[in-house]
Amino acid sequence: MSEALQFALARAVQYSQSGAHAQAIEAWRDVLSEDPSLPEAHTGLANSLFQRGRLVAARVEAMRALELDAENAEPHLVLALCDFFENRRKHALKRLEDALALDPLNIEVHRLKSIIMRDAGRWNEAELAIDRALELNPLDELTLLEQAKLAQVRGQDERAEAITTDLIASNPDNVGALTVLGKIYRRRGNVDEAYTLAMSALSVDSSDPEALELLAGVKLSRNPIGGLFWHVTRLLQSVGERKLIWLLWFIYIGYLFTLTTMNALGVSDDMRNLFVLIYVLFWVGMWSNRGLIERMVRKELEEFRFSRSY
Repeated sequence: MSEALQFALARAVQYSQSGAHAQAIEAWRDVLSEDPSLPEAHTGLANSLFQRGRLVAARVEAMRALELDAENAEPHLVLALCDFFENRRKHALKRLEDALALDPLNIEVHRLKSIIMRDAGRWNEAELAIDRALELNPLDELTLLEQAKLAQVRGQDERAEAITTDLIASNPDNVGALTVLGKIYRRRGNVDEAYTLAMSALSVDSSDPEALELLAGVKLSRNPIGGLFWHVTRLLQSVGERKLIWLLWFIYIGYLFTLTTMNALGVSDDMRNLFVLIYVLFWVGMWSNRGLIERMVRKELEEFRFSRSY
């Protein structure tokens, strides 16, 4: 390896590790201009492209890395991330299994598997994945943060609070831990403390989406109407995807059973029509609730960004 290539490679790695992915993209391209057959350079470029939201280009580079080195687990991880962000969970999980077959000790793969399972409401499987990651490195901050997020979404607030408190004690600028702890306080009704934690997180990273969502949620909590819609959304999310499907199915069966019973008892047309109207309004509310919340959040965030204290 030439001296110029070694320098270019060290520079690209430094940018990637520091999170300066815009500069890292150019640095990795400099590496590839010296040697286009380096699989680690294609992998590094793929990861930086993904971090900048350029999923199509990230896929191309990750596939090229696999062509050059089929035994490398890292490109599978990038492809899994792309699939996950495109809401293709099955494809993402298949990629993660391929990565684990090549590198069963890869903490990032186990952590991403937990994130995907948590997002799908498959919490027991998420717990197994994050426990495995913690076995490999019990002090890894990102893994502990994912453990806290899983505990928080499962309603295990005391466990999540203990983890995030320790993380903040060791790193007061841990945006993820500040945000999770803020969500816990918000759920308890302590919106002032939740607001303080949200602002602390945003003082570190003013564009963090979860911190911005927490801040909007705190503001909405003080609005009787907005708070109601927000809590309905949070309740539905806490049920989990598969349980939610079963819940909605049972509601539909209950509707058919009630309607049949009303017909058998000779209930008046006005009463049946009223029941059907209530049922239709329920489904319209379920369907529109998330959209309403997203619009309200966008409105609140615009106010935050234009305020002097932001």
